[in-house]
Amino acid sequence: MNFANILFDNPDATDQATALVEGDKVVSFATLRARTGRLTAALQTLGVARGDRVAILLGNCIEYVELYMAIVASGAIVVPLNTRLTPQEHVLLMRDAEPKVLFTAGDGLETVAQARDRVAGLEAVVVVDGAKSGKIDYEKLIGGMTQPAPVFNAASDDAAVILYTSGTTSGPKGAILTHGNLLANLRQYQACVGIPRDSVNLQISPLYHAANIFCFVHLLAGGTTVFLPKATPEAILEAIEKHRVAYMFTVPTVLYGILDCPDRKQRNISSLQTLQYGGSAIVGARLETAIEAFGERLLPSYGMT
Repeated sequence: MNFANILFDNPDATDQATALVEGDKVVSFATLRARTGRLTAALQTLGVARGDRVAILLGNCIEYVELYMAIVASGAIVVPLNTRLTPQEHVLLMRDAEPKVLFTAGDGLETVAQARDRVAGLEAVVVVDGAKSGKIDYEKLIGGMTQPAPVFNAASDDAAVILYTSGTTSGPKGAILTHGNLLANLRQYQACVGIPRDSVNLQISPLYHAANIFCFVHLLAGGTTVFLPKATPEAILEAIEKHRVAYMFTVPTVLYGILDCPDRKQRNISSLQTLQYGGSAIVGARLETAIEAFGERLLPSYGMT
């Protein structure tokens, strides 16, 4: 029942197929499985066990997917932290979730400095972009493992992730989602929308958000997800053309930037089959322009944390 089996036990995710792309890095499903399996074993060496919380403070990257899968594979609980929050806000969320380990990058070290004495139970900090004084290096952590760890046999109602809400009264609240919740969400989405095995997803919505479903449903389908270092309208249009992107989710403000981009009509975006949007409504002239540009590929949507 473990959510991580969309990677580890999935006949549609063939070994040589491309799972993730980030800049010049292209990762096959075989490589993703191997690294994630060793990372699952590495988590055990850090003392992470069933029910422990593990926080991730990273932008969209290949390591984020490895971590998400490895944490749930070990029976622990993912705590994604919003990169747009301040270090003080990160500390408040971690004081609530009480993670045992934090994975971050160099730009998260101010959060680490504030968390050290204020977050009970935080035992280790791992950085993904090179060794830092007093921190564990991510690649060395994986490299120290020779064998993968088995996937924990989770029950449907075992907690898998704590997503913190926004837009509610008072402070953010931790919404606990189970393995069963996550799997049902993917299966329902796949049944309603349909993602073919050769689909390429451009993931510009953050992986710390519930919109990470679009990355994970492509893992389920055996498709590919592309990450961008910076999601400008120009970069998005270039990526659609270069990678033959078939699927993308965005919010209206980003869609407006794409519609207004001078390059739009010069780019070949014929591969794009579904342009899903949500977060707020599109009405009036903007909607008419979007329909003119993308037609039946537009898919309005609504979702909750």
